[in-house]
Amino acid sequence: MLTVWHQAINLTAHRTPERMALENVADSLTALPFVPPGCRLIDLGSGSGYPGLALAVAGLVGEAALVDSIRKKARFLAVAAHAVSDAMRAAGGTPPTLAVIDSRAEELTSDGDHAEAWDLVTVRAVARMKRLAELALPLLRPGGSLICWKRDDGRGSLARELEEAQVTVGRLGGRRPEVHQVTLAPLADHRLVLVRRQH
Repeated sequence: MLTVWHQAINLTAHRTPERMALENVADSLTALPFVPPGCRLIDLGSGSGYPGLALAVAGLVGEAALVDSIRKKARFLAVAAHAVSDAMRAAGGTPPTLAVIDSRAEELTSDGDHAEAWDLVTVRAVARMKRLAELALPLLRPGGSLICWKRDDGRGSLARELEEAQVTVGRLGGRRPEVHQVTLAPLADHRLVLVRRQH
């Protein structure tokens, strides 16, 4: 489905099914150890459905909201979410509650339905950490977590980015970011940055 839609609306930078499987699916699933069973997850800038839809399909998530302000991507997400739910039911499973939100992340932080309402916020390839903290931390309930997918160029740029974000993270109730190396060999430069919101 992603391959077909990609030809029309440019959903991913990866052109081959093999690269899509590695860089989208496998990369998304590296966060599974940090996903609490039955949690409410909101994925900002969901685009092609990664990581939010992939984590929802993995069976741990109770509810997932996929957010993208680009209408054609939101349309794809709605079709994909419906197809995933149907496939899970056909296989005898119970799909998570899936919703697509056609909105900018900035608009959700002051929305009573979303502010401090989510257990987990996921963000992949959207912005620098300081901006991600501003968008994501207000959506987390106390004790919730933000997971960001980042890359480490080996020259200290990720460490500098996190240091630059630290004041903002603290002001918004976040703890110091934890950096977790991805152990999948082809994704050796990938990192998961985890920020927990204080109780």
